[in-house]
Amino acid sequence: MATEKILNGYYLYRPAAWISASDEDASGFLQSQFSNDLSGLRVGEVKYGLWLDQKGKVHGDSFILRSDEEEHFLMSYATNEASLLEKLNRFIVADDVELEGLADQHWGILLLGDGLKFVKNFELGNDGSAILSIENETVYCFPGRRCQQPSMELICRSEALPILETSVVDSCPGIYALSEATVEGLRVYSGFPKVPIDIGPTELPQEGGLEKDGVSFNKGCYLGQEVMSRLQSMGQVRRSLRVVVSDQVLEFGAPIYCENKKVGVVKSSISENGRTAGLALISNSTFEGSALCVGEPGSGILLNLVPS
Repeated sequence: MATEKILNGYYLYRPAAWISASDEDASGFLQSQFSNDLSGLRVGEVKYGLWLDQKGKVHGDSFILRSDEEEHFLMSYATNEASLLEKLNRFIVADDVELEGLADQHWGILLLGDGLKFVKNFELGNDGSAILSIENETVYCFPGRRCQQPSMELICRSEALPILETSVVDSCPGIYALSEATVEGLRVYSGFPKVPIDIGPTELPQEGGLEKDGVSFNKGCYLGQEVMSRLQSMGQVRRSLRVVVSDQVLEFGAPIYCENKKVGVVKSSISENGRTAGLALISNSTFEGSALCVGEPGSGILLNLVPS
């Protein structure tokens, strides 16, 4: 697929969630709910993590950006803003925390390949993040999590998008706008789950490899922490999110069989030029080279696992 190659350019998008969490207890409240450790997060720095339930299942993900001493922004590619606000508000008891959804007032720009030349004009923090000022407009900049190739995300107010896009294009001659399908294809083929679509309320972070960067096993108590610690010390999951390919379209939620036994389920997929790449949650007992099919056992769509 064309999406297997290194991409150059930029992609405009509206984040699914951009939430302001402010007031004097904001830091402590977020630390008590977030799967990753926010202690020591300085102004301008960013941390990726998850929003779990008590059973350790994944209800959402986000980057948390610290904008000043008493304000953080929560940004997610796919976790619905209203759902995340509802979840967080349920746990505010005596905390002085104000949550406000602002996704409809902001836009993002993903930079890939030659588009990364834009951020070389600025001084970034040790984690690759920064709060930039471009023609007096505030732009939040941090490394992305959509694919294996290096990427950066820029978030700005809707009114500032024309200014930011022009600045990006002028700084990187020859780059071009990427389509949503192209970026989605790159994500799928790279094996990066969209939360909570590919990994969600019926799955654990470990089933999508999200514990590697999104879960702290050393911080204090947070929602789902006991399950995460138990899995880390004693257990392992039985399923994993794998990249699969087929010459036919794959339907989300369709069962996957191996020798008449159900071994998995189709998640995200995207088709291009008669070939489909997808993500599938598949039993760890299924090996590369296994005869897999989607649909009725023995008569469904043939499927191949991509080597990890």
